[in-house]
Amino acid sequence: MKKDVYKLEGSMLDVLFNFIADGQPVPRVIGDKALKQWQHYLRAEGGISLESAFFGADEDGSFAARTAQGAAQRKQFMALLNAERSGATIEDLTALIASPASGHNPGDAPNRDWVTQELQAYATWKKAVNAGRVLP
Repeated sequence: MKKDVYKLEGSMLDVLFNFIADGQPVPRVIGDKALKQWQHYLRAEGGISLESAFFGADEDGSFAARTAQGAAQRKQFMALLNAERSGATIEDLTALIASPASGHNPGDAPNRDWVTQELQAYATWKKAVNAGRVLP
């Protein structure tokens, strides 16, 4: 169990189920918050979805889809970071993103824009998580 359980990623429902899955007692603050969200959903009487009650109405798509997309993006960013750590150049990183395994054709103009956007997203992620500290 993480030391600072109250700063875990995800929704309160996600945190609640993590405690249950680990066989740990659920802290009162977690149970109270999840119950409050459930009661808000019930009081809305169909005015809001269960998804928005627990995961936020301002998000696009389902929580599961966003979680999977985030995991896939992190996996790609880690591959780029490992390649960069091994001495890859920006051209190498571009080729890695545009490789056939990624499902994008590097000769296609919109996909070149996509590769540029992915490189920018990678740079932003790297700065946000301070991943540059592991580079030589």
